[in-house]
Amino acid sequence: MQPVVAGNSTGYWDLLSPDEQAGAMRKYAMEGGAESWEDEVLTSGGWIEYVPGMALVRLITARPSVFLDGRCSVLLPGFERR
Repeated sequence: MQPVVAGNSTGYWDLLSPDEQAGAMRKYAMEGGAESWEDEVLTSGGWIEYVPGMALVRLITARPSVFLDGRCSVLLPGFERR
């Protein structure tokens, strides 16, 4: 996901809730992040490695065409492709 996010890193970052943003920064610091958060991690999209799973779900839900190529589909029993 990082290559996609890196193309508009701060835009995707803004889609996260303040709690998710704070949690990502906290996790980065707890894991001993040595790079500058603003200059390196935020601009490169590296922050995506530190957000909770539900934040990833929300990003994909908000911008599915950016993250998914449309070639994969899962059909549940009882549903037909149209």
